[in-house]
Amino acid sequence: MIKLIKLIKQKIKIFIKYLKLGTCLGTKGLNFDQVLDDALVVMKGKKNKIPRVSLEEIVPGPITAKICEKETEDGNVSLSELLCIVSLIRHFKVNKIFEIGTFDGRTTLNMHQNSLKDPKIYTLDLPATDADKTVYELHDWEKVYTDKTAPGRKFSHLKDKGSIIQILSDSAKFERQDLNDYFDFIFVDGSHTKKYVENDTELALRLVNKEKGIIVWHDYDTEWNDVTNTMEDYYANDERFKDIKNIKETSLLFLRK
Repeated sequence: MIKLIKLIKQKIKIFIKYLKLGTCLGTKGLNFDQVLDDALVVMKGKKNKIPRVSLEEIVPGPITAKICEKETEDGNVSLSELLCIVSLIRHFKVNKIFEIGTFDGRTTLNMHQNSLKDPKIYTLDLPATDADKTVYELHDWEKVYTDKTAPGRKFSHLKDKGSIIQILSDSAKFERQDLNDYFDFIFVDGSHTKKYVENDTELALRLVNKEKGIIVWHDYDTEWNDVTNTMEDYYANDERFKDIKNIKETSLLFLRK
């Protein structure tokens, strides 16, 4: 009973957060059922060794954010997680972004729409034709996310989509040394296997600006156990991750350099 009450309280807190941000999100199309669905991120959690912090502790004060494509599809971040991501981008005024895992481009689109003037976003995704040619093995159950003909379709309508640079490649093969220490913000949401979580994390650390960069990971403390275990190993054993935090009520990890 205590656990049930706690879960209900968490759902209510998420709903209240949406109500408070109604002026910037727009209440049209936002429904209570969707908010409760987003709360499943909290309910799925198995353990949490990485310290938690609220979004408000990272981003104090109100943030005016533009949210596109509010409806979620399988493989997307939740609406509450999307709100966290764009709030970070707005608050820290970033405009040089690297994304590992384009998928349908919903997160890419929202990062673009909330960046400073003249954003430059590199978004990397595994082409469907290379799903069986990866450097490291993929989980069988995540291959459905690689079977797509048009990664990034959600931002294909943008008039200035030239500011979004699509890279179709295995992240384990990405070697652009000229981009090292370049990006203000990196979002890691690629393959969920241990090898790829390690690869993508090291790639993010190489590409992020060492003085002011931010890295955000998706799918911590969810059914993707390799993500959780790998990131907790980093936190426990690697000094580079001593300041990493899990944003409460989401599966997002946050690290600011």
